[in-house]
Amino acid sequence: MKKLISCFISVAMFLVFSLALSTSAHSQDYEFLGWWGLDNLGFTGWHEPGTGTWGIPGSGNGQFDGTRDVTIDSEGNVYVAEYGDRIQKFDSNGNFITKWGTYGTGDGQFKEPRGIAVDSFDNVYVADSVNWRVQKFDSEGNFITKWGEFGTGDGQFYLSVGIAIDSDDKVYVIDIWNHRIQKFDSEGNFITKWGSLGSGDGQFYRPRGVAVDSFDNVYVLDSENWRVQKFDPEGNFITKWGTYGTGDGQFYLSIGIAIDSDDKVYVAGQLNHRIQKFDSNGTFITKWGEFGTGDGQFDNPVGVAISSEGNVYVADFYNNRVQMFAIPYIDVTIDIKPGSYPNSINLGSNGNVPVAIFSTEDFDATTVDPLTITLAGAEVRIRGKGDSSRYYQDVDGDGLLDVLVHVDTRTFTLSATDTIAILEGETFDGQKIRGEDTVRIVQE
Repeated sequence: MKKLISCFISVAMFLVFSLALSTSAHSQDYEFLGWWGLDNLGFTGWHEPGTGTWGIPGSGNGQFDGTRDVTIDSEGNVYVAEYGDRIQKFDSNGNFITKWGTYGTGDGQFKEPRGIAVDSFDNVYVADSVNWRVQKFDSEGNFITKWGEFGTGDGQFYLSVGIAIDSDDKVYVIDIWNHRIQKFDSEGNFITKWGSLGSGDGQFYRPRGVAVDSFDNVYVLDSENWRVQKFDPEGNFITKWGTYGTGDGQFYLSIGIAIDSDDKVYVAGQLNHRIQKFDSNGTFITKWGEFGTGDGQFDNPVGVAISSEGNVYVADFYNNRVQMFAIPYIDVTIDIKPGSYPNSINLGSNGNVPVAIFSTEDFDATTVDPLTITLAGAEVRIRGKGDSSRYYQDVDGDGLLDVLVHVDTRTFTLSATDTIAILEGETFDGQKIRGEDTVRIVQE
């Protein structure tokens, strides 16, 4: 009965709205890598595309009873909060590690955990929604502390649903029916709050998701105002974006939000059955997903997390699974020290190394953002005026403009035995590139 009551609104809204959804929302910017959950052959764990049909509910290890939210620790381990009142922990390939939680009100028990996050020590914080509290565990699920109770006062909650942690391990909690955000230290001591019922800047109508960027700015999914609002760490309004609908940059009951290492914002659209990606100011970048059970399709995606490698993990609620996606790299041709061989690099030098990125008939190297380029960890040398040291010229004589940059030798991550150096970067519109060339490491 508790599950039927809790899901009634979402199911009803889905039935009304699903006929209006477009089925052409797939984007080629992200490729499906796999999923995990229980298939109808009884297999649990990582599923490559085509190895089985989609998941069914279950309570065993690696099975799911409604994937509510997902987060990733510093080791790449994945934690999944389930509607079935437990947390499961997996490695980055979906292999089961451990689990904890049962239905109840005691320490380590849950009533509909809906949000999950980890701090800099890989402690796990769970928004234990219908127990009106936050619980804190170590990475193995051992209970540490808890805070919260039902109410409207500081440190009280009326359905705690979303949770995020900043670089200083401050904890931000979505208090949905109090239409506000509360901020705590890592032990649960109240710091501040903001928000009230309404549609103005800094007001909310049933907010559901929260995330923090590298500057500790706070992004709130103001779900039933159909928008994202951005604040500084003290709750001062910065900007907002979004309207009601199915178009690019529009929302219909979005719940999950996450931010990657480049401060790109990902929003899980529950009833639009898709993921949208924006820059930190709300400019639309891309989207993928549609309603269904196939690879890259969703049935109420409600949680999203980004790994340090940029892989996107999605809690696909009614499909009882986690799906994983990655941005495919464009393979580019590079030449370290153009015209020379072997490409000798002195790791003890205090200089720079030139590297060319070549244009082809299928790739325009001048679209590469030089400030994103790294070669074996070394960044592009910056000139005195703060501009990158890069030049556009036809390096290989094929009539196409190439890019020539100089990287700072002081920051190489190469070792004396390395023979390959890898270049990574992005185009100005966010497409990742990768290339490699041989090197010969010489001693001082």
